[in-house]
Amino acid sequence: MSFIGWIGFNGQAVRVGILPKYLLFIFACVLGPSVTFADDKKPPQDVDYDSRSAQSLGDVRIFDGRAALKVSHLNPLRYRYQISRTVTLTPGPDIGGIAGIPPVPKVDSQQQGQPKASDRARNLAIAQNTSLSEAISTATEIQTQLDNINNMLRDTNAFVDASDPQNTAEVTCALNGTNCANGAPPGQLITRIETVLHDSNDLFARIETLRNDLVEANSYISGLSNSADDQATATIQRAKVTELQAFLTAVDQQKTAIQGSQKALAQFDAVFHQVINAGDSAYTMTEPVDCGAFSKTVKLSLIRTARRDGDNTSGTNEMITFDCPALLSVSAGVGVTLLPRDRSFFIKAPTVSGGTSTFAQQNNSRVAPIPVVQVNARLKEWNETFGLYASVGAVVDVGTGTAGAAGTAIDYIFGPTLALRHAQFLITPALHLGKVADLTGFKIGDTVPSTVTSPPTQLNYHAGFAITITYRIK
Repeated sequence: MSFIGWIGFNGQAVRVGILPKYLLFIFACVLGPSVTFADDKKPPQDVDYDSRSAQSLGDVRIFDGRAALKVSHLNPLRYRYQISRTVTLTPGPDIGGIAGIPPVPKVDSQQQGQPKASDRARNLAIAQNTSLSEAISTATEIQTQLDNINNMLRDTNAFVDASDPQNTAEVTCALNGTNCANGAPPGQLITRIETVLHDSNDLFARIETLRNDLVEANSYISGLSNSADDQATATIQRAKVTELQAFLTAVDQQKTAIQGSQKALAQFDAVFHQVINAGDSAYTMTEPVDCGAFSKTVKLSLIRTARRDGDNTSGTNEMITFDCPALLSVSAGVGVTLLPRDRSFFIKAPTVSGGTSTFAQQNNSRVAPIPVVQVNARLKEWNETFGLYASVGAVVDVGTGTAGAAGTAIDYIFGPTLALRHAQFLITPALHLGKVADLTGFKIGDTVPSTVTSPPTQLNYHAGFAITITYRIK
């Protein structure tokens, strides 16, 4: 099957020569009414990176304009992560893993074993001062709350240090008692943290209560008489008030540390809930890369910021550098064309005496080499070896026109291109549009009028098949 017709080109009529049907089909499919260079619906090129590795994946070429880096085996309990393209975040503390509240003097709130006579007298003297008794009880409760905060923070830090991001089920089991393997004891770390936080909500209110109790206890002591018994009682009470005052002073001095420990537990609680709610996705990250139309490299680094103050394992790992090829490239090379490059017209003399002269044509060559420069637009790359481009190029035609005519002209080629080895080499079956001399005003075989001494010709665009092999130069 063949096709002959006319199309418009640059204000001139272009005659489409006899072309194989498969070539027309290629042009219709590839260079048809719509060409999409970036299809958001197609899946991106996936690349996996293990966050436990300190090694970069090096340079990776994006074949089809879009890629996605999938980072796995993250430890969200211990670190906060960020993927950076161009900037590096200075690691800093996010949630406090404060070592704990510095020790405060313990309150001697009760005697162990059978009290001695001197202890009984002491206890009786203290019991006579109701405010002092209440102060001792309040101080004991404060001490219990401080111990609970310290112990909970110690257990939480130990859990974070021992957590294994490879066993997400084990982590979930320890946090809220779900998803436990057969025989594994369910943990309740989140519940324990929230209980300690709830119980310590009134900690600083209790401290103020203790302060008021000591003021009232001192007032009671000041009101005692000068009798020997009362003064003995006052001495015992003053000693206990002094002990409690020292405890209160130590607590006041550690107020910032106490608040920091409470804040650390609250932030751990928030992180643990986030990890539970996110499920397996808490241990992975995905970073998309869209190349666009320009040639560029995209370097991705994983920034790991420790959540606890004093954890010196923060750092940055360079993961990968994506190489985005340009949407457009320029290549140069050679090809061959089937467009008739050298045809001549002449007047054929009559074969018998008295006959008429007619116009005739001679095709001297059907295959000719051509130099070519092409602009290539990337349509798709399947891998490092093969890709599909759409190309348009210019062909330099030396000696266009009738046989023996001198001069140069620019022809054009259009076609799909098979790209090889990162689009370094390109093979293009093309539609070649070039100027060829045509007989004008007459047809081949027409009788030559007596007034015409040479065939009248005109350069018109014709189409033919060509194939080029080019090398990318830009």
